[in-house]
Amino acid sequence: MQDFKMSGSNMNELLTNMKAIKERIDDSYDELTRLMLRIESDELWKGKEKTTFMAYMGLMQQYHKSF
Repeated sequence: MQDFKMSGSNMNELLTNMKAIKERIDDSYDELTRLMLRIESDELWKGKEKTTFMAYMGLMQQYHKSF
């Protein structure tokens, strides 16, 4: 196995990029949550289509929250 080496400036860049990714995932999670609440409250969708879509969105919400 080969050793992994990284300079301080590269580590700072990596940490900055990871923070930006986390912020985007958090924003996406928040937007998804708002969308799900809107769909539930507006009651524009009904039946199987709504159930299927909300199940899919629930999985996406869990995926985003896992980060």
